[in-house]
Amino acid sequence: MENQLNNVPESIWADGVPANIKDEDRLKNEDLMGLAIDFVMSNIIIERGFKIERTFPRLTPPQIICKRDGVVYAIVVGVSMYPEASWLVDSFRKDFYKKAVDQGLVPLFAPVAFESIDKDRAEAKLALKGDVFKNHFIAMIKVTDADKMTPADVNESMYFKIPE
Repeated sequence: MENQLNNVPESIWADGVPANIKDEDRLKNEDLMGLAIDFVMSNIIIERGFKIERTFPRLTPPQIICKRDGVVYAIVVGVSMYPEASWLVDSFRKDFYKKAVDQGLVPLFAPVAFESIDKDRAEAKLALKGDVFKNHFIAMIKVTDADKMTPADVNESMYFKIPE
């Protein structure tokens, strides 16, 4: 539903955390992953001139294979509820890196965090169907085969940042 006066999306939920939330009212991880992939595809990939190389939707990693300027990228999308941030487990990251490089692909990680526009639901990290969310995206992070990789490595990495 959108507010007719200023075209701002509105949640179907009243303010605050509902007293009795049914399981079917909650977004599942697959739902959040689908939203995160859509966000990355439309706000990063397509807007920056990348061409899609594989069929979608694709919920298994890498979720996105795309190409720009002759370089093919394999992108793993991470999803979380803000203020938490998703990160790649070292064993998965190293395996993903090796498989991507062996196939001539540049491995990237795209962490997306969702936050309800309602302060109370945001604090509860609650993801409900029909709610409206802010999307938090830091950068497209280049994955490495280093022994350890931390969020601080974003500053050392090639990445594409969304302008504020």
